[in-house]
Amino acid sequence: MPMGITGKPANPLDFDIAKLGYYLFLFVALFTLIDPFYTGYGAFRVTRDLGPLKYASLVFGSGAFFFAFVGMLLRAPWHKQPPWRNSLTTAWPLLVFALYMLVGALTARIYFDIQETFLPFAIGMVGIPLAIILFWGIGQNMIVARRFMQGLLLVLPIVIGWVVAKRMENGQAFHTEIFLFVPLGAYFFLTLKTRWLAWCILAAITFLAVFSYKNTAFLVLLITLGYLLVVRQLHRSSNATSLKRVLIVYFLLIVLLIAAAGITYLLINRDTYLPSGNVSVRTYTYGVVFDNFLKSPLYGGAFADSVLVDLIHHVILNDDRLNTHSDLLDILAHGGVIGAALFIWGFYRIFKRTLIALKSPCPPEVKSVLHGVTLIVSTGIITAAFNSPLLSLSIGILFWFAVGLQLAISEYAHQQAHLAPYTDTK
Repeated sequence: MPMGITGKPANPLDFDIAKLGYYLFLFVALFTLIDPFYTGYGAFRVTRDLGPLKYASLVFGSGAFFFAFVGMLLRAPWHKQPPWRNSLTTAWPLLVFALYMLVGALTARIYFDIQETFLPFAIGMVGIPLAIILFWGIGQNMIVARRFMQGLLLVLPIVIGWVVAKRMENGQAFHTEIFLFVPLGAYFFLTLKTRWLAWCILAAITFLAVFSYKNTAFLVLLITLGYLLVVRQLHRSSNATSLKRVLIVYFLLIVLLIAAAGITYLLINRDTYLPSGNVSVRTYTYGVVFDNFLKSPLYGGAFADSVLVDLIHHVILNDDRLNTHSDLLDILAHGGVIGAALFIWGFYRIFKRTLIALKSPCPPEVKSVLHGVTLIVSTGIITAAFNSPLLSLSIGILFWFAVGLQLAISEYAHQQAHLAPYTDTK
């Protein structure tokens, strides 16, 4: 019988082509995300519509999904499958939400001839099942999750370069994408044994967030650094004496008080130190979509309407139409209470599952990766509260892929802790 490199019998049904498909998907997804040859609109380099090219990552992702899923089915009978069904079951409210949005967006496109629809948002959510199936189909001890984080790190220098270049022109670049990169500092700081390299990555993402000079970037950075500080101190306190634990808590309180004082000072003097945030534009767009919600609070427009708002007293980049600049408000206004409830319930189940996994005695490496993707998802949701990143397919596919990884890693952590498979009956 032929032997594999590990000394075990080679499995003729080992679909390694799924791994190749995943690498191609990741490469194309990151390429369309950073769009490296796009110079922007003057001093501003905002995400542009790549036309049919934006769907390229989905083509490679579909191929990788097919080979990973078929490979799992051929390698093991149904009752011995990896627990990918548990992860999909946990995510069912979000999958129903995606279907709800997809039907509405297709209705708007086909029957009402509206071009600016929620279709990219809905299609991007295929990242959830894609990540789950690839994680369990490829396996090999977290390789899918690690390559995802490493891929983002590889393109980080390009992102920093464009941010610096556009900032020197008093413009901006990679504003809504920033949440995908800043949390990398926490992940690699928790993972790398080479401490100088970990500190360099942390310094790089701090530089990126500060130099981008956007309120959202500042907030994402504060959350990342705060999260990292808490995780590190909790880890130290678990092996500390009672006196050390008291000192650690005291240290955290001092840091929080200093941070609160600094933030308060910046808010008081925001006209001097902070970017404007286009408050007048956001106030107008938020008011328009909230009025739409009040007209139909149960289901909104069922996502069968345009994502753009007509500007009356403003012109942005020579355009008098603009997205709401809040994906979360769009969900409420265009999907109503039904859409918002599915969205909130889905993430409640996911974060509940993640918390259980982080409390379990799983390997430290697994927890580090889970911390990393959880930070990406958390800061992505916060970014979506004040911007519209999920309306861009190139951003959305990676965000929802991180959500799928969060679910899969949580189940894997549960498995590694030698616990029974997780089920949520709520």
